[in-house]
Amino acid sequence: MSKSLKNFITIRQLITNDRNSEEPTNNYTGTQERISSNAFRVYCLNQHYRSNVEFSNSSVLESVIMERRLFELCHSKTDSPDLLPKKWTEPDHQLHTKFLTRRENINNALLDDFDTPTAMQELLLIGSELQRNQSHRLVPFELADTILRYVKKMCTEFGLQWNASTDQTNSSYHSVIGALVDFRSRIRKIAKTSNNVKLDVLKASDILRDETLRQLGLKAEDHKDGSSTWNFFNKEMEQKEIKLKEKIFLERSDKK
Repeated sequence: MSKSLKNFITIRQLITNDRNSEEPTNNYTGTQERISSNAFRVYCLNQHYRSNVEFSNSSVLESVIMERRLFELCHSKTDSPDLLPKKWTEPDHQLHTKFLTRRENINNALLDDFDTPTAMQELLLIGSELQRNQSHRLVPFELADTILRYVKKMCTEFGLQWNASTDQTNSSYHSVIGALVDFRSRIRKIAKTSNNVKLDVLKASDILRDETLRQLGLKAEDHKDGSSTWNFFNKEMEQKEIKLKEKIFLERSDKK
């Protein structure tokens, strides 16, 4: 790159604060979009600080993909603890051993002249091994949570911090999706083990309506014709309405 040849771009031109932005930028990178600031951090972490860096489209694209994988890992949710096995099986112990080994590899890499490229590869392998196990079987909550917490901790220490509004939006989606996945898991468990499927399914549906959805700010109502409707509701307003109804009831009782 040379300023006189005008074949360079500034960091400001390269990055955007929005990881989903599609704003066009200088075509030197060979891409049609800007990359997020976190993707640029990943790009820097993939280079050793004392090595010469060759800026290329492939290396930028690799960093974008890695940042996306880390984002998904840090925002992934596990099933509720009561829906996951508590007893560890042999594959669980093997996964835990691999996790401890890769965690040690990351520590050694960072102690070895701050070898961030190796540390980043090991961190991604930790996540990949967890996801591969989760795709075939139920991983105990304690084990999955320990691994995900470590990945999030390392991402924070590496300076990867995602936009607050993006986090809040994804958190809302994840909460709703998590509730639906938990409900599906409960229904599957009932279908496999219950002696009274009809009663247990209705009970699980009532828990979803009265507890889970209400905690998410959603109000579901069942009607006599068998249909159901839903709407958003404000928890504080509902509490005020309940207190007001109680007050009115007490006042009417005193008059009698």
